This record gives sequence, structure tokens and C-alpha cells, in this order.
Amino acid sequence: MDRKSTQHRKKKYRIRKGRVIAAGAVFAGIILLVVFLCVYLSGRGNNKKKNNQLPTVNINEIVSEGEFVSIDMEDCNLYVGTVLSLSCTSNPSDYAGKVIWSSSDDGIVSVSSKGQIEVISEGTVAITATYGVLSDSVVINGIAKDVESVPNEMPVYNVVDGETVLESVKEPSTSQGADGNHGNDATDSTESSKDNEQNTSSGDINDQPSETETEPSKEKEEMKALFEEAVRDAGFGVYVDNTYIFKEDGNYLGEIILEESYAQIYIMTRTTTFDNAVKQVIKTALPESYEDIFAQAVSAVNDRTFSSDGHRVRIIAAVNGGHTQLIIYY
Repeated sequence: MDRKSTQHRKKKYRIRKGRVIAAGAVFAGIILLVVFLCVYLSGRGNNKKKNNQLPTVNINEIVSEGEFVSIDMEDCNLYVGTVLSLSCTSNPSDYAGKVIWSSSDDGIVSVSSKGQIEVISEGTVAITATYGVLSDSVVINGIAKDVESVPNEMPVYNVVDGETVLESVKEPSTSQGADGNHGNDATDSTESSKDNEQNTSSGDINDQPSETETEPSKEKEEMKALFEEAVRDAGFGVYVDNTYIFKEDGNYLGEIILEESYAQIYIMTRTTTFDNAVKQVIKTALPESYEDIFAQAVSAVNDRTFSSDGHRVRIIAAVNGGHTQLIIYY
């Protein structure tokens, strides 16, 4: 074999070897590109998923030990027409003057930015003082001045010459309805008026479903009984006949008031546990759409009324750090 032939073969080998290396480099580049695209798309998907998840707050992770806000008033009955200024105690002490006051129903008891309340009508509300994630609430039950008995065991306070006076406690009513809950003629006779007050306080009367029945239907009684069971199972504690409060580590997070024709859910401070409890209750009437309804409620910026799973639903957006309200009509 001559030298020229040998050089030709070496040259041909080098060309083939170079092509193999180039092909390998291209193939490796394609693999890296595919991997990069997969990681990028996966990251976008995860970010999108995270953005769609509801934010939750665990107060135990962000509240320093010893910090609190406490309203200087116990749960009580107040006469309709009462005007009273509430105050707070807090640690650190300067939090008390910075709290945001809110009422779960301004149509029953209104509250000013300075903590002055006015009992407008009969019914039960929660007055809440909030600073950041710290909050405390007091249950106020409005009663008529001529009422002979109260629907609970809370004390009765009156304001005389600007001073808050504890009156002789009126006897709680002993009459019971079909579901075993205590009640009295005064509260029963005001169910429809309380419903109207709620409609007025929402700021949109025409959107509210009207109730014309004088007595609750059997279906409504059964639905209310299911709600009562779900509320208790979800961890809400009874405060008065139809009012259930949810607390976590002693902190008030929200409440549910069960009326004869609707369930009114108030969401104040969110945690994972409270979110799940509220969803469990909503699921009672809205088994197919409860997740979506909850998401709409906690993200609402405007009030709206609509139908879902055969029920009328009303969402009232939170204002100035107050409660988000979700009303489910039976």
C-alpha cells in the first residue's frame, strides 16, 4: 500500500470521526434543550398552580409570643337603642389604639371606627377588633326593653347616665322548638325583620331573596338541622342559640349564624384549619360547588347574588378589614 493511499484513508477516517462528534454534539444539544423546556414549562405550571391556590395564614407562625388584642367587654345582651363605647387591652399596649372595628351585621349593631356601638335592632352579632392578624370579638345580642326573658344565659347590661350597669339577669327562655334549641316569642317574631335588616345592611335589597312564609317549611327545618350538625362537626362552638363561633388557640376567626331560612357565614381571619371547617359547612348545601363558592367568597371585591346547586347564594365582600359574608338560603 503506497503512502498516498494511506493518507487518503486517514483523511477519510478523520472526516467520519468529525461527523460523528458533530452529530453527537447536536444530539446532546437537542437533549439539553428538551430538558430545559420541560423544566421551564413545569416551573410555569407550578407557579400558575401556586397562584391559583388560596392563601392561608397560620397565626402561630407570625404572632410573637404574648401578643394579643382583647375587647374590654363580655358577651352580653344590650337593649335596642343602646349606644356604648368599647375599648381594648393589648400587648404591646399601642395596638389597642390601632385596631379596626367591625360588626358582623351593621343592621343589628353598628360600630364606628373608634369602637362606639349602637344597638339598632334585635338579633345577635359579633363585634370584632382587629390589628394585623390579632383579633378578638364579643357577642352582642340586641333585645327589646320590655322583653321578659332572654334567649340565652348572657348578662343584661344597660347604659344609665353614660355608665354601663349590670341589671338583674333576666331568666333565659325555657321554650324549645322542634330541633331542641332554646327560643322565645320575641326572637321568633323577629325572624323576618332580621332578614330584612340583613338585606338592608348589604346595600343591595333588590338582589336579596325574599321570605314570605310565616312558618319554616319542613325542607327548611331539615336543612337547618343538617347545618347545625355540620357546624358542630366542623369545630364551631355554641355561643347563643343560633350563633356558632370558631376559635383557634383562643383567637376568634369567624362565626356562623343559622336562621330559619338561611345560614350566614362570617370569615374574619383565615387559617388552613378554619378554611377546611368553613368548606365542610358549605358542602352541606352545595356539595358540587362548595370549593368554588368558598374561593369566590374569600376573593370577592364586590357583592353579588347567584344560584348554585339549587340554592340562592349571596356574597358580601369584606370592607375595611371586616368580615367576608357568605349567605346560603335554604
